[in-house]
Amino acid sequence: MRPPERFTVSSAVQWQETCRSSVGDLDLSRVVIVHTPSAYRYVLENFAWAEKSLKIAIANEPSVEDFAGFEKLASPPQLVIGIGGGKALDAAKAVAYWGSIFSSRQELAQTLLTGGKIEQARNAKLILSPSLASSGSEASKAAIISIGSHKTGLRGIGLVADKVVYDYRLWTSLTMPVALHYAFDIFAHLLETTVSLRRTEQSLAYARDGFARLSHWLFAQDADLTQYQEAMEASFYAGLCLATSSTCLPHRIQYVIGPATGTTHVEGIWYLSQGWFALAEKHCPDRLAEAATMFHSESFGLKNFHEAFRLIHQNSASQVRRSFFSKLPKSGQQLANEVSGDLAADPTFEGMATIENLIIHQPS
Repeated sequence: MRPPERFTVSSAVQWQETCRSSVGDLDLSRVVIVHTPSAYRYVLENFAWAEKSLKIAIANEPSVEDFAGFEKLASPPQLVIGIGGGKALDAAKAVAYWGSIFSSRQELAQTLLTGGKIEQARNAKLILSPSLASSGSEASKAAIISIGSHKTGLRGIGLVADKVVYDYRLWTSLTMPVALHYAFDIFAHLLETTVSLRRTEQSLAYARDGFARLSHWLFAQDADLTQYQEAMEASFYAGLCLATSSTCLPHRIQYVIGPATGTTHVEGIWYLSQGWFALAEKHCPDRLAEAATMFHSESFGLKNFHEAFRLIHQNSASQVRRSFFSKLPKSGQQLANEVSGDLAADPTFEGMATIENLIIHQPS
């Protein structure tokens, strides 16, 4: 897999140059900009030159219904730009295939329900500009899109962007607590893909680069936002890890638990990682030790989670646990049966009871 090219911009002129260099004869009426609501002013200021483009905001995790506005496109997009968090980037990936594989919400839903695998090359060029170091969507070959409350997704090499654009002006509104909160998702992606039985030499190389940048940002610079570029690069490598390995049970389970409880993605991963980590210490301590070395840490443990990320205050695990139990609409066994994907990629997986125990039995 060829990683996206990476560029840094800091002005509307540089954005225009980057876009025009991507498409030889750019038709501005066939440019689509997908962004999070918080990036609205940024889009107005930096894309005034593309006033004919279609601009659509994605506020929440994208669902099939969010694509209603694209059904009015007269022609398939020539260039798709995603700006903001992972939600907007995932939506932009789907839009890049609009008019070729699917042209309506119904066709998109059908693609998702039949596995979401895309093997065709896309016609539109795809540029992604993350505003937050988190999921690594800007470099992965997947896009999470829901049908109702059911999380599904698209998968395929064509979902990898052509270019990733960094602009520090997108980060100026961040606070350290928010940056650290979402950085835990980077950590989880790097750790899970390193532990996974589907890991490859390529994914391990990406993990080494990602862990090195994340640990340097967290420790050497004391998580200074002026050095946030390092966190962004760690997120990029985490996305490449996802494209060449696989996640483990915390992410698989959260795809079911999150919508069922209204719990945020990072809260769910944090909660599930507590018990999963204990299982990993039992089943694959050598892989944890390998990841710890990459993270420039002598060992991993729950203490590291709290100290490294200062993610949520000391009682976070028990509070999130109570939140889960108060919101669970079904039994642990029923929810466990809804968890899907390559579960055997996780060396801690010994059957559906493993999943049920992670949902129900957690350290407080």
